[in-house]
Amino acid sequence: MMTGVVTAGREAVVRVRLRSLQGQEVDIDTVLDTGFTEALSLPQTWVDTLALPLVELDEMTLADGSVIQVEVYKGRVIWDGQEHTIVIHCVEGSPLLGMSLLYDYLLTIQVVAGGSVTITALA
Repeated sequence: MMTGVVTAGREAVVRVRLRSLQGQEVDIDTVLDTGFTEALSLPQTWVDTLALPLVELDEMTLADGSVIQVEVYKGRVIWDGQEHTIVIHCVEGSPLLGMSLLYDYLLTIQVVAGGSVTITALA
C-alpha cells in the first residue's frame, strides 16, 4: 500500500521513489492526475538530474484539446515495493502521477485538506 495526502490546494499528493539507470535514487512528490493516462511526467530539471535516456518524441493532448509534442524518457520507479521500468513524459509544472501506474490498484482519497490518499493493490 502507498499513501499520500490532500493539500490545502486540493491536490492529492503521493511521494514516489525514482531510480536512475545509474542507480541514483530520489523521492519526488507527485500530483495524482486521473486525466493523465500515462505513468509519470517530470519537468526537465528532474529529467536532467536523473540523466534519463531519451526514448522518443510523443504527442500529448491536453485538457483544453491542444496537442503538444513532448520528449519521452526511460526511468525506473519503486512502486508498491517493486522496481518497474517506465516511460516518463517531460512536461513542465508539477510532477504528475498518471493512470498507467494506478492500473490494478484501488485509489481512495479523503477530499479534505490533510485527507489521506491510499493506493492499494487489487490482487
